[in-house]
Amino acid sequence: MAEDVQTTLVYGNPYPSNRDVLVRAFVSLRIPRAPGANQFFTTGSIAWVDRVANLSGRPIRPLVQPPRALTVDGADGYLPRTLTSGPQVISWQAPADGVPDGYVVSLGASSREGGARIYLAGDATSVVIPPDLLPPGTSFLHIDAIRSEGYARSGQPMTAYDHVPRGSATAVSGALTVPNAIH
Repeated sequence: MAEDVQTTLVYGNPYPSNRDVLVRAFVSLRIPRAPGANQFFTTGSIAWVDRVANLSGRPIRPLVQPPRALTVDGADGYLPRTLTSGPQVISWQAPADGVPDGYVVSLGASSREGGARIYLAGDATSVVIPPDLLPPGTSFLHIDAIRSEGYARSGQPMTAYDHVPRGSATAVSGALTVPNAIH
């Protein structure tokens, strides 16, 4: 981040009181989906969750940065484009800081709800999106680098966000348009 934020941590006891008290810090990123005065946005984030007991007066720093150098079929993945028929190859470079335990590629729904998700190992740098997995219209790919203590994709592929401490950072593609004709 370009600046540090300093504030007082205020929290209450969870119910039931025998559970760990957790802290969640995050920065949301609003990315314009179209130019103009009435812009719509898609979002990404850099997030961090840990137990209060682990803070010990140290600064909260992201555990992982977003994936870098996103490409779609070999072209710049941050620019808007219309996709052609067939499978799409999504590639990226590992984050500049933090070693991910896994990646979650979300696609198909701009809100990231209701779309498909693909869970990948932390050493992955690409994935082939099968034909027809992206719905017709315009959507965005969200690639979350996940740092999650104790996470192992092979044994628990859908639990990347269930471990503590954990961190995530999102890379968001440009607008990807899938014409109706290729479905």
